[in-house]
Amino acid sequence: MMMSWLLAASMAAPSGAGEPAKIDVPAYGGGIACRQAFLDEYKEKSMVWSLGFWSGMNIARGETAGNGLDALGVRDKVKAVCTAQPTLPLISAVILARKTTLGR
Repeated sequence: MMMSWLLAASMAAPSGAGEPAKIDVPAYGGGIACRQAFLDEYKEKSMVWSLGFWSGMNIARGETAGNGLDALGVRDKVKAVCTAQPTLPLISAVILARKTTLGR
């Protein structure tokens, strides 16, 4: 399942002239608020970042949060948190969304 997230993320990443999308990974999730993350100009980068951070946390913690969700399912979980709390940084929304899938 995790591989399908990574594949979906790589397919969703915009590219120009064969170059991979460039995202400032350390700053992106903490530097963008939920209210911005799903605007047209940011939604692709936000989705790719969210999927990578979510799956990275699963690996780091040895967890399977979101098992059974595809990329759109993860996006919907994060978007629900963002809709409820638009001032949260995206990183916090991903952390909270992951917790809902772990039953904690």
